[in-house]
Amino acid sequence: MVLGVVVLVGALIIGMQVLGGPASNPTGSVTPSVAPTSPSASRSGQWIEFEGNGDGVFELVKSQWASDGLTATIRVEVKRGQYDFSLVAFSNKSRKSYNPTNMTTFTASVDAPFEGTFTFDMPRQDATLVLSTPTGRVALNALPVKG
Repeated sequence: MVLGVVVLVGALIIGMQVLGGPASNPTGSVTPSVAPTSPSASRSGQWIEFEGNGDGVFELVKSQWASDGLTATIRVEVKRGQYDFSLVAFSNKSRKSYNPTNMTTFTASVDAPFEGTFTFDMPRQDATLVLSTPTGRVALNALPVKG
């Protein structure tokens, strides 16, 4: 299972770098539709460290499936500075990607970690959440979500 996720993340990173993502919007950033919450005292979910874009920790605090898709609460902490991020979900079965319906990019800083809830309209099956730079061109790390 872990090897499969590692292979999937590697393939996603290579694919995203080769195929690229949408062009960035130089006119400004999008403000999230959900407000960041205060940092939690300790990690409550599964987490993984990432390098690049501030280095830090990507945590899946909570996930829940419903008939219309996946709801995932994540937390991103950075070790220095302030950085923008994006999130995408991939179906492990079909390899199809799904963008969140309620937010495009978000910001985390050393003084204000980001915690927010994302909704993905996707079929219930094993999936992978990928944390990336705002354009989606550079995947920083990923966490599995059981279907």
